[in-house]
Amino acid sequence: MTKKNILIIWEGLPACSLLISELINQKDISLDLAFTKPKVPFKNIKDNFKGINRIIELSNLSEISKIKKLDFYHLVICTGWKSRITNKLLLRRKKFNKSAINVCAIDNTISPYFYLNSEGGLSGTILKQIFGAIYYRFFLRKVFDYCFVPGNSSSLLMELFGHRSDLIFNGYYGAYKNIYFSNNVFQEKENQFLYVGQLIERKGIKLLINSFMKYLKNNGTWKLLIIGGKESEFLRICPFEFKNYIKHIPFLQPNQIAEKMRNSKCFILPSLYDHWGTVLCEAALTGSLLIASDQSGSSTDLIKKGINGFTFNSKSKKSEEILSKLMYKIEKISTHKDSHQRSETSIKVASTYSSSSYKLAIKAMLE
Repeated sequence: MTKKNILIIWEGLPACSLLISELINQKDISLDLAFTKPKVPFKNIKDNFKGINRIIELSNLSEISKIKKLDFYHLVICTGWKSRITNKLLLRRKKFNKSAINVCAIDNTISPYFYLNSEGGLSGTILKQIFGAIYYRFFLRKVFDYCFVPGNSSSLLMELFGHRSDLIFNGYYGAYKNIYFSNNVFQEKENQFLYVGQLIERKGIKLLINSFMKYLKNNGTWKLLIIGGKESEFLRICPFEFKNYIKHIPFLQPNQIAEKMRNSKCFILPSLYDHWGTVLCEAALTGSLLIASDQSGSSTDLIKKGINGFTFNSKSKKSEEILSKLMYKIEKISTHKDSHQRSETSIKVASTYSSSSYKLAIKAMLE
């Protein structure tokens, strides 16, 4: 049996990279992983990939030129296309190996901003994506055979960029079931809303806190747990009189976050603009009900409106009022006898974004 040699080049290796575990265990595949360190590291990264052929740690993507025999790999997956050195090397290897397969893994979505983003920069705007589309159509389309995306929002973007829809595969992101799972019934969970992420404007953190304050003033009874960001950042945005109802934890490892998800009845992702938002999938797999903005890429993939959660427009002038009412609706429907069916729906939907999905998509590319 001839093994297929695969190289994954992952910038800012995230916790969801554990999805490659089933691919590692395939007897007909030899897998190498090259990565740069993530902004939010998780412990013992290399210990999580037992059985992998080789692990290569890079300081930046430009060091990809140090990897010898790049033409040797049957398939190379690269996150994004911003490294020109990497793009040139991938194009070069196709000239030397006609059967070589290059894959661009991308989680971007169509931006809601035209000129400037929420931080006043050009990054993540329609204007920049227009330039990106031109660059992709005239140069990168001949570099990459497939696009590997997490969900429909990223698939739509790559179609607009000119990539054929039949060559865009799902499975790039998801939740690792050995960490994110449900081990309790829904009614055993705490009456608590949970948010996990950075405490920055783009993530909608002010929208969340202001909406929660409205919810409390309208006789809401649940608490809110926020995980992520610095304590000083939290204190700047949380009014003193609500600190008994809002708890903040600066940083936790993935297994600790999963435990908090299992103990919370509802997860909220209120982003003003986000890519796919893997954290929503992770929360769903633990059985949480979901509230997410339409501007969060994974909301359309994971939320069955009115069944396992709700979506809303975070750009609306009435977004705070709308979100606060959705919180109150979650509180009410959670008391119903059939609320466990809503929780089970979250688990069923999220289970299709898994390490099995990652493996199956890659094996389909090889055929």
